[in-house]
Amino acid sequence: LTIPCEMCIRDSLGLAREGAAWRDIAILLPSRTPLPDIEDGLRERGIPYCVLGGLGFWSRLEITDIIHLYRLIFQPQDRLALFTVLRSPIFSFSDDLLLRLCQTMRRTGDGAAARPETLLADLLKATDLPETDRPLVQHAQAVLSHLLPLDGLLDAADLFQAMLRITEYPELLRALPDGARKFRNLEKLQRLVVRFQSDPE
Repeated sequence: LTIPCEMCIRDSLGLAREGAAWRDIAILLPSRTPLPDIEDGLRERGIPYCVLGGLGFWSRLEITDIIHLYRLIFQPQDRLALFTVLRSPIFSFSDDLLLRLCQTMRRTGDGAAARPETLLADLLKATDLPETDRPLVQHAQAVLSHLLPLDGLLDAADLFQAMLRITEYPELLRALPDGARKFRNLEKLQRLVVRFQSDPE
């Protein structure tokens, strides 16, 4: 940590030792540049915190990943959504595995028209697919085979709930670094979906 970051955290700890509640302590920053260092330091010391005016809610990876999955259900040919979801913690494809998928798409000529389940089935047939990657591809194919047919069958709130259940995304997020915050963001998104469903105005 940089010296200014250490000083912010040290001062916060001093205030807490003097009896201040964590909710009454604020660290004001002139820019977001030192924010990641300060967040790391607070987490390392087990200090509870909340960022206001930091990286926007809609820009958080846990939010964009699940929104891309939602998009993929309605637009299975959306390759940006597909690759975003495959690269996310939901499926954990490496860059090398994504490259293999692209090569398989080129080789089979499936490209833009094929559904994700078909593309993944073609990838599983590839003789050069490493055995260590096979379970990841099988898992992605199984999950997408369950989710993609739900297009138009459920309302937004029920579809979102099905996505979380089938992908086990809440459990995946909790296991990640800073998982509690990521999980709270996902819960917030779920509440927004439910509220929109009950009152779309």
